[in-house]
Amino acid sequence: MTFRQQRGVLFFFPFATLFLLWFSITPSACFAMYDVYFKKSALDSALAHAKSGASSRVETLGLLVGRFCQSKGRKWVLVEGYVTAPNEASAVSVRFFEASFGELSSKLFAAVGSQQVVVGWLHSHPGLGCFLSHTDIATQQNYFDHPQSIAAVVDPLFPAGVEKRVYRLDSPQSARYCEISFAVVP
Repeated sequence: MTFRQQRGVLFFFPFATLFLLWFSITPSACFAMYDVYFKKSALDSALAHAKSGASSRVETLGLLVGRFCQSKGRKWVLVEGYVTAPNEASAVSVRFFEASFGELSSKLFAAVGSQQVVVGWLHSHPGLGCFLSHTDIATQQNYFDHPQSIAAVVDPLFPAGVEKRVYRLDSPQSARYCEISFAVVP
């Protein structure tokens, strides 16, 4: 490897780090290559919650907090946090305990900054793979009606490691959905 190549490699890494740092501070100023960007800390919290439920083979549920962004005609979602409260769950269903809504409300109030909103939800399908069931579609239609709202599904028991997928309905009241792209940022 020549000195010039080494210098180019050394230059690339600081530039990429600065770009990601700049992106994390000013997401609306960047042109998005993906439909959704998860801050690593938010995804790590959600995956830890999903893995804790998977040990009992029950689903888990939480809300995704962040921003709906747009630049140069391209729209994307930035997920900055994961908020949850005690779940009532089985192997094939999950919901918040009615008594946990006060706690959930307090956590949302603390987590949501001046520009943050609930951008969607994440739940697990331990051992079943990632998809939206009819119940999941109804949940998305009834509670997440912003056109950019997302539904993320993880399977922490997937044989090749944790499977992660993100979906969006074709329109807020549509029963049709599609998988959308995502990336994880620092």
